[in-house]
Amino acid sequence: MFGLRAVLRTVAMFGVGMTGAAQGSEAAIHFGAHDTELRTIEIESKNSAALGGFQIGIAGLKLSDAYGGRAEKAGFLIENSSNLVLSFSISGDSIDAGAGTLVVVEYASLNDREVCFIEDTTVFSDTRAQELKVDLGDCLSVGNCDLELELGRLPREVPAGGSFEINGSLFNPCRGDLTFDGVRLKATGPAEADMPIYDGATIVVEPLKELKSSFTVRVPAVAPAGRYEAKVVVLREDRPVTESHFSIVVK
Repeated sequence: MFGLRAVLRTVAMFGVGMTGAAQGSEAAIHFGAHDTELRTIEIESKNSAALGGFQIGIAGLKLSDAYGGRAEKAGFLIENSSNLVLSFSISGDSIDAGAGTLVVVEYASLNDREVCFIEDTTVFSDTRAQELKVDLGDCLSVGNCDLELELGRLPREVPAGGSFEINGSLFNPCRGDLTFDGVRLKATGPAEADMPIYDGATIVVEPLKELKSSFTVRVPAVAPAGRYEAKVVVLREDRPVTESHFSIVVK
């Protein structure tokens, strides 16, 4: 994808949209409504001069689409990469001075607890291909990027007094380090169980890293027979971070 500066230099070279901008004009953007079901975030803007194009860098997510808003209404082309939105007109159209939803971005995944504008890759231009001063709003808290727990294949049945292995992996999908300091196994059914698997020093999982572990569960000989609903819970300061569920029958 070409950068906005290169695109607007080309537009200006051919004399498209040379309507001028007020001296000292500027723009401001901030995050608007976040729809977690549709995985969309509205980007709101306010600009004191007509816009000939804009480029917005966004960290903390992987973009899948960009559309709508004042950009689409003005007939702008709207393109995106995984963390960049580029929008401009090659026919002399412009976005009038004013305020409202500039564009809507859709994401495939979140990879941090916050979504933030990237200053270095955010550029706004007037219709003379002159950069505008841009005020970037605060980061948007999305709060659902944390450790992910996945359990390996487990037996369907185990005899009372027997044992079985639990293999698991913790993955950090976020941009920063994540920690945990406890793991517990909880079960409900004919009887209840709540046993520690790990309770010790804080363990750090680095970004995009996976931590694998295994442990043996010993079923008491006096455990009542029947079906148990169980879960492995990962804790941070006694608060659940992530968990994974499974069912097992004690014979």
